[in-house]
Amino acid sequence: MLLASNNHVCIRWAFIVAIANCCLVSAVRAELPSIRFDRLTPLGASAGATVEAEIAGADIEEVQSLWFDHPGLTAEPVKDKERRFQIKVAPDVPAGTYDVRLVGRWGVSNPRLFSIDHGLTDVVDTEPNNDPSTAQVVAVNSAIAGMSDGNNEDTFRFTAKEKQRLVRLPGRQARLADGRHDVAVNG
Repeated sequence: MLLASNNHVCIRWAFIVAIANCCLVSAVRAELPSIRFDRLTPLGASAGATVEAEIAGADIEEVQSLWFDHPGLTAEPVKDKERRFQIKVAPDVPAGTYDVRLVGRWGVSNPRLFSIDHGLTDVVDTEPNNDPSTAQVVAVNSAIAGMSDGNNEDTFRFTAKEKQRLVRLPGRQARLADGRHDVAVNG
């Protein structure tokens, strides 16, 4: 009878230890933050250029660098400006779109696209330019870097010669593809 009683006590203690382990294991389980890369502004640059870019997302407070999938693209943090980086584009980087990721304390983020072109002039969108009377003047062969400000339309004015053919380049469409924008030319 004593042997059966000892087995019963051992089974109880084993059960209590198993329950305690389960409670402790579930109590220490936690998820670390994960960097989420939502936006990079501007969305691109010309080959050979240097641009100051701003990043936005979640859990990006301790982002130390940007990682590109092309060695001709590099970035350094801008001193005393949180969430800003100087992006340098080597002159020999081919036109196209490249992945860029944030690297920080919580790991590496999801990718965003960064567009590179050759022969376009980068222009910053200047407000107000919401109707034809306040249209921003730009040159042909320009890439306009701006952000949507709600349901407003941005208007731009440029000079074209009679019978001049104007083409919206596919490489720059990637810059528009980050948001949902329609481009229309009114004569």
